[in-house]
Amino acid sequence: MSKALQFPVRRYRAHPMPGEPYDEHSFGHVEHLLDWRPEQTAVITVDLWNMAWLPEPLDPALGRYAEHSFMGVGKSLMQVMQQIETERIVPTLCAARDAGLTVIHSNMHQIALKHPDNAVIDEPTGTPEEDQAPDWPPRGLSDEWMADYTRHTWGEGAEALWDRMRELADFPPPLMPAPGDIVICRQQTVERLLAERGICNLVYLGFMLNMCLMRSAGGVMRMVAPYRSPGYRGVVLRDCTCATESHETVDALGVTKAWLYHIETTGVPTALSSDFIAACEGLE
Repeated sequence: MSKALQFPVRRYRAHPMPGEPYDEHSFGHVEHLLDWRPEQTAVITVDLWNMAWLPEPLDPALGRYAEHSFMGVGKSLMQVMQQIETERIVPTLCAARDAGLTVIHSNMHQIALKHPDNAVIDEPTGTPEEDQAPDWPPRGLSDEWMADYTRHTWGEGAEALWDRMRELADFPPPLMPAPGDIVICRQQTVERLLAERGICNLVYLGFMLNMCLMRSAGGVMRMVAPYRSPGYRGVVLRDCTCATESHETVDALGVTKAWLYHIETTGVPTALSSDFIAACEGLE
């Protein structure tokens, strides 16, 4: 019997302690210890990208603007993300690999193709989404609505910038996949791999907490109970992610805090990378 992977996780307690009034000011956090079998546990990273990492822009003609547009974040949050990657995600992945855990990177198809030694790319199965689309509402209506969204939220010409960035995108220099890591880009692939390996515990890190970490291939909302049933057990390393922020929230990372509250109250606990690293080191 292998050693257990034991580390504390945090959930949000949306009820008062005995004797306290049933008021939000009486709510708070509660911790408990997870006891997982390491051979049943995988670490899943989502959308680790090389935007704004190199001394020069990926496309000098477009400058840093295109990289920020593609990420959907400004300079302030980009600095936070790079600090998270270098100080927390790098040591977390090193500890997971040393402990023999499965490491899976969910990323774009274009990036997966750049790492043939790590990529597992299943051919799409089933009927294309367009053939499954209902007759109502009309497709033109949604296309028009999405064009308005892109223009008003991300600016004129954003899609052309994104197409160019997809060509140049890769993992950040300190987070290139290591031998034995798996890079996937489709939901069916991660489903197959987890079943083949008997994995039922998932530890998440990456970006963005309110977008791709939730919805990309292998993401939280596509894998973890209660977002799906039957679902996997899942934990988000809360200091290894952040959400997109606005001009009103970026200084205090308000959207990030709100999303951590959201997932902690809807069934997905969070943990600190330091505790997870200690648990991995305890397996060696």
